Amino acid sequence: MTTGTTPTAATLKGTSTVRARCGGALATLALVLGVLTGVVPGSSAGATGPPPLTGITQITSGAMHSCALLNSGSVRCWGDNGFGQLGNGTTRDASVPLAVAGITNAVAIDSASTSLSTCAVLATGGVRCWGRNHHGQLGNGTTTDSTTPVAVSNITGATSIAAGQDHTCVALSNGEARCWGWNNRGQLGNGTTTDTLVPATVTGLTGAAAVSAGGGHTCAALTDQSVRCWGSNAWGALGNGSSATDSKVPVMVSGISTATAISSGFAHTCATLTSGGVRCWGQNIDGQLGDGTTTDSTTPVAVSNITNATSVSGGYQHSCVRLADGGASCWGYNYAGLLGDGTTTDSTTPVTVSSLGSATKMAAGQSQSCALLSTGQGRCWGYNGSGQLGNGTIAASPLPTVVVGVCEAAPDPGFIDVSTGANYYNAVAWLVRAGITGGTAPGKYSPNAKVTRAQMAVFLWTNAAKPTPTAPHTFTDVPTNSYYSTAVSWLIEAGITGGTAPGKYSPNAKVTRAQMAVFLKANTCGPTTA
Repeated sequence: MTTGTTPTAATLKGTSTVRARCGGALATLALVLGVLTGVVPGSSAGATGPPPLTGITQITSGAMHSCALLNSGSVRCWGDNGFGQLGNGTTRDASVPLAVAGITNAVAIDSASTSLSTCAVLATGGVRCWGRNHHGQLGNGTTTDSTTPVAVSNITGATSIAAGQDHTCVALSNGEARCWGWNNRGQLGNGTTTDTLVPATVTGLTGAAAVSAGGGHTCAALTDQSVRCWGSNAWGALGNGSSATDSKVPVMVSGISTATAISSGFAHTCATLTSGGVRCWGQNIDGQLGDGTTTDSTTPVAVSNITNATSVSGGYQHSCVRLADGGASCWGYNYAGLLGDGTTTDSTTPVTVSSLGSATKMAAGQSQSCALLSTGQGRCWGYNGSGQLGNGTIAASPLPTVVVGVCEAAPDPGFIDVSTGANYYNAVAWLVRAGITGGTAPGKYSPNAKVTRAQMAVFLWTNAAKPTPTAPHTFTDVPTNSYYSTAVSWLIEAGITGGTAPGKYSPNAKVTRAQMAVFLKANTCGPTTA
């Protein structure tokens, strides 16, 4: 959210923003390519369909975007990008994972369920953040949003990161914690309610092992397995037996002495215990505490029927756990299928996530849920209006869908008429790996076959879900009433092309299939790819 007090539950529930997308439905993409070129996608050269993103070691879900940390130390993000939270240098949404610029040695990432920013801990102990920054939550001393990662000031030895709604916190190797950003409810924990654009030390906190940030509160799991929280205490979010008073410094959560992990939603927090049980506290309007009621709780309550949890993730108004047998359960708000059980019915007790496979971690966001599998692949489900499921579409799903890796480096496409040194080689390889086309004949792509630039403009615009450009083009050779005029305006605005000469677009000029491949890859994967 932008300014004012901490948003209420009603403010955020079910909200969405749909913008121009860097990558629309892959099925539509393949169909239109076939229509424009006279090629049946996936025919003779054996295109196999979009491959999964692999090598994932961590996954996190923000307000309407998600990110994955890869075993290479690089990061991929997808979904809503209105403030640059995908970190690829643009503000265009993406329905497929895109590489975050300049991150090569990350060891942890986070974006909370109401966050419009993302952060990464580096192997050096430093921290980089990107996206929304109107309260200084990027920690670089400014309030300027950033579409690429910026260094957080004066942080070394970071071990855990928590990017909350409008504030961010880290746990350090010396057991301290530091926070920065919005502080209207004391969520920075430094004894004040004054915002800070650079990290401030959390007062009186030692032995911090991990931190978790929500809408207006923050919690820390300590090495002695107790939990401390601070900030907004609306709905009992601090877990100390009261909801009447916020706290500008950490307070002890009642009755928690064996916590192994914590995770905060908008106004609730959950902890896994050494026993395998889970306790949650705070807001419970949609059953996100999992105790069979919709009654808020100022102290931790046991989640029903969970005895073998290994990790937990607090979403906006739902929660999910990974179980010791590799299964997963979710509970609470089930808008667009957030709980992953194939329905859209809320549940005040855990329901099993269907058709998931062996999960290792869960990531519950505002409008989507994701899981990391033991295979190193990702699955996401729920609302998808900004592409936050990462499956190449904008269609919601109440069941897990595969996070695709169409923008990763592709193998040799196997065409005898596409040489490895050609400037379009990587783009054609990407087309084949993504399952968009299989060529024109066995072993042939026909890179010199042509379509018009007008047709290309409409194709790319349609693939991006026909976004409305903010300003008309100024080309003298594109009539304002032509079928391709709006598409050309969008192409210019999106930075995909600048025309063929000053004031000229040359709509009837021919574009080769090689050029089309390059344009299409740029439109889907953006300027920063693997």
